[in-house]
Amino acid sequence: MAKILIVDDSKTALLVNLRAIKKFYPFTKILTAKNGAEALEIIKNNPNIKVIITDYEMPEMDGKSLIKKIREKYDMEEKIIISISSIEEVGLSSTLLKMGANDFLHKPFIEDELLCRIDNNVTTAILIDEMKQMAYKDPLTSLYNRRYFFETAEKLYLTAIREEREIAILMCDIDHFKKINDTYGHLKGDDVLKKLSFTIKESIREHTDTLIRWGGEEFVVVLNNLNDIVIAKKLAEKFRKEVNNIMISEVGHFSCSFGVSCGFVDNKSKIKEILDNADKALYKAKRNGKNRVEVF
Repeated sequence: MAKILIVDDSKTALLVNLRAIKKFYPFTKILTAKNGAEALEIIKNNPNIKVIITDYEMPEMDGKSLIKKIREKYDMEEKIIISISSIEEVGLSSTLLKMGANDFLHKPFIEDELLCRIDNNVTTAILIDEMKQMAYKDPLTSLYNRRYFFETAEKLYLTAIREEREIAILMCDIDHFKKINDTYGHLKGDDVLKKLSFTIKESIREHTDTLIRWGGEEFVVVLNNLNDIVIAKKLAEKFRKEVNNIMISEVGHFSCSFGVSCGFVDNKSKIKEILDNADKALYKAKRNGKNRVEVF
């Protein structure tokens, strides 16, 4: 269940907002923090926080710095930020909105105004998220698609730089897929795609790795925090063997080939370079007899 985080160094303001929100959202878990630094730690340990209501003036880390830090990692639909302040400063609201706040409230405000802002922003975020899911998801397998990969590559790069993260990319291609479609029909071909998707997705780390339907019978697996080609190859071998064990009625067993590459993401072009290298390794696997793993 989604949670709400209230960030304010004033105990009185915290209690007032807490009581108001509890009245309107009685079954929602509400967390509190005294400053931005404490809020970031709470967000890190509670990934299902959806709404963050933050004061502007706070010790250690103020509301502006908090918004900046959150937006480095989460977009406006993932984390809704409502900034509040009692400061009479021209342009403050527009500054905070430009930095990534979803909304702004000037103190003092009435209880209903806060609740309406929360409700409206959550509703809008849900609608936008639904539209994104339609644009970014493959309708057959419910996996992310190639468009999602390229549109989030910038975010992946920034996260990798900030956290000194390495990544491995596996490219997978179903062997003789055209023959499966031609022999058994496209519905059976769809069954093969769905079963392979389910099998690999069950084997990757949730919230860490990403499985993407690249197009046709090709898939990409992005393994975060992994820069060991030996381990990456072992994982690809594990996936290959699991796919070999799949049984589809009428079709029987089928196989797939994998290409593997990895590296430290120290510039924007590095992600594409790792992807291109994985593609080259996949081509090598196909050329060397299929149903195998090759590295680059």
